[in-house]
Amino acid sequence: MKVSKKIIIIFVTICFVVLILSCVIPVAYFLHQTKWQYMADFETYGDSIKIVAYYCREFFEENVSADKQRYISYNRQSLYYNAEELDMPLEVKNAAARIGDAFDDEGYLDTIEYYEERISFEIINGRYALVYSFNDEKPKFVNSPEEDGGFSVKKIEDNWYHVAKNLSLS
Repeated sequence: MKVSKKIIIIFVTICFVVLILSCVIPVAYFLHQTKWQYMADFETYGDSIKIVAYYCREFFEENVSADKQRYISYNRQSLYYNAEELDMPLEVKNAAARIGDAFDDEGYLDTIEYYEERISFEIINGRYALVYSFNDEKPKFVNSPEEDGGFSVKKIEDNWYHVAKNLSLS
């Protein structure tokens, strides 16, 4: 009888551990995967993204004072500032037409923002930004410096970062 009680206890313990793991692992996987689901395809579209980022930086630094609107709208084909299409060199225009494909259809690129030492490519739902950091400083927020923490950063290469808001089950 003692042997059969031990076997039953071991069996119940194993079943309990398997049950707990079968609940915890999928939740952890879901939270990790969905946090990065909107991540831009920098590997494929990085050259075009860089062309647009450098153009936007130059545009803001040369044309826009600090008290003015500091973002450019994106519509899958072109760039707009104050509702007017920017007159861009052909290379930038072609790059702008390509960069929309780097982003997921559910989290499509909406805004390119200039803030202090960074250009950020922000998606419509606000959960992700592709950041070009002029000084290679790790980003301290996703979309706004007023945000509460709760985000993760992945460095892509010098000066470039993926930044995504952390998800929670609540």
